[in-house]
Amino acid sequence: MFIPVAALLLRTMPASPQRPPAAVLLLLVSCLSGSLSIPDPRLREALIQLEDGMQAGGKIKLTDAEKRLDDQLFKMKQEEMGRPDFLPAMHFFKARDLIRASPIFSVLQKMPKGGALHLHDFSIVDVEWLVKNVTYRPNCYMCFTDKQSVRFIFSSQWPKPRPQCSPWVLLENLRAKTGNTTELDNSIMNNLTLFTDEDPEAVYPSQDVVWDRFEQTFQAVWGLVTYVPVFRDYFYRGLGLFYADNVMYLEVRVLLPELYELDGSTHDKTFTLKVYQDVTEQFTAKYPDFFGVRFISSVPRAVNVSVMTEAVEEAMKLQKDFPHIMAGFDMAVRIRADRCGTSERPCRCLRREASTSLSSFMQEKQILRGQTWIRTCWTLFSSTRPASATDLPSFAIRWPKICPGRARWRWKCVPSPTRC
Repeated sequence: MFIPVAALLLRTMPASPQRPPAAVLLLLVSCLSGSLSIPDPRLREALIQLEDGMQAGGKIKLTDAEKRLDDQLFKMKQEEMGRPDFLPAMHFFKARDLIRASPIFSVLQKMPKGGALHLHDFSIVDVEWLVKNVTYRPNCYMCFTDKQSVRFIFSSQWPKPRPQCSPWVLLENLRAKTGNTTELDNSIMNNLTLFTDEDPEAVYPSQDVVWDRFEQTFQAVWGLVTYVPVFRDYFYRGLGLFYADNVMYLEVRVLLPELYELDGSTHDKTFTLKVYQDVTEQFTAKYPDFFGVRFISSVPRAVNVSVMTEAVEEAMKLQKDFPHIMAGFDMAVRIRADRCGTSERPCRCLRREASTSLSSFMQEKQILRGQTWIRTCWTLFSSTRPASATDLPSFAIRWPKICPGRARWRWKCVPSPTRC
């Protein structure tokens, strides 16, 4: 039995309630035409154009200049794919400099990016600036830890000894005694980044090794960034770097650390968020086309219940005091493979006034099982929620238990990619 080609195509086409009737009609016309050969190329081209129009932006008509740019980008893409050293197949540490030198990368840098929705406060500025600018400022001290890392502090007096760290040394004096400051700066820089000139597969043979080094880099940066004058400059530079890449909106997960002054005095989280607000307003005043920044208060998942309760209640207060820039609350940390699924964290129901609204941004939990990263998030919903109170989310690796006294509540995983 002979089946027309058009009928075969119809069988292989996935069912879609959104498929334009005209596309199916074209195939039926081809079938009913009585031709036993392949469909008319003109009909095939019309079908392709119809399906292209279903894509995002498919109905936008390009100008002649835009079409020339599109052709040029396509040509550049083909050249990149034809290189013997295909960059996406290389380890990033080896491909980084090649990517920066890529012609298509320079074009993409200038194109609009919209918003960056998952940033972390201590990783938005280049390491070179931290070393070449921040560590050259007066009153900057450094010590060496027993884990082959470094720590920094700004102080008007000689700092107190730090456990598991060598005696403090004033960097200004150390550089004066060192003949090769470039070598010293490179050594400091190596402690603030994962990047290595050696074989990265050999330097980081496992996830545990690279994660431990990852945490050490953030601890090393801490003393530099949390100094109030540096903190202001740090965040302003971070905004400038994203703006230079044509990113017009940021959403930053922040730990809201206690900032400190040169005399050792510290400030609370409200002060930190106020600094974020002031710097953002200063930046948007200079660059009015930048949309702004919102912040998500974050806390490590491994903290105990009392610390978590305090963090959530503090986030509620900050949300009330800074409603325009405080986006919500989040818990985030890597969960080790040997701890996956071994226990359930008890659900924590925290009541709050209905007038206070705190969104919960469920960061993907980086649970490592073999080589698979699994995302888990849970949010508590109820159709019988009291009018005077509500409850915050809870997290669990398995399906969470219902809170005591909440028999009619149910758990549901929120699939939103920007909030889950």
